[in-house]
Amino acid sequence: GDRDAVRRQATAYALQTLWQQFLQNT
Repeated sequence: GDRDAVRRQATAYALQTLWQQFLQNT
């Protein structure tokens, strides 16, 4: 349902942020 979509969006956003930080730090 909606909750699933929101959760997926939040997870994707968090992963993107962490990935960008990782790339910048390397």
